[in-house]
Amino acid sequence: MASRPLPPTPPKEHCFTFNVPEDTVSIDEIIDSIEATVGDEGVLFLQHLGTSKCLVATRTADQATSLLVNEGFCIRKEKVSVDAVGPPIVHVNVYRLPPYVSNDSLVAALQPYGKVRDLQYTTVQKRQTTYSGTRVVKMEMTRPAPNFVTVLGHRAMLEYRGMRRVCARCSGEGPFARGSERETVETGPCESRAEKMED
Repeated sequence: MASRPLPPTPPKEHCFTFNVPEDTVSIDEIIDSIEATVGDEGVLFLQHLGTSKCLVATRTADQATSLLVNEGFCIRKEKVSVDAVGPPIVHVNVYRLPPYVSNDSLVAALQPYGKVRDLQYTTVQKRQTTYSGTRVVKMEMTRPAPNFVTVLGHRAMLEYRGMRRVCARCSGEGPFARGSERETVETGPCESRAEKMED
């Protein structure tokens, strides 16, 4: 019988602890519940740490980000919160921030959400010496960053895998604003949201 290859050692950024609900649940049910949030075969390790405490390690950084952004997972319609063992490393795309706004100002605006490890600019396709203005920030995210942040009076749009998107006009979850180039100057709820509020 051939020996099974050893699994990879997960980085701390992929690991989370949580407490299983008091009702007895099976290991399969726990794994299925976590994978409903992170995706199929997303659980690399599930370890019992004693009493009701467990540790889960995801296979990828994106799956770890999903657990962080969703603030856990659900078992039998009950929310189970997770605590990160190490802050996950997340790549955040920053749009609509003029290049004359310094990187230090952006790092300061992102500080409440974690530690910035690296910051790069993307280049225009086929023109490697011309930058697009989009910045890619590699950060240890300790809490989910919002869809929009203000940096020196400019409203920058953040995007990363697993994030919760909000309406650019009213910042409410749900329908998104149309006319994406003008939505930041609009005030009040967007039309689609206003209609929902009246119902």
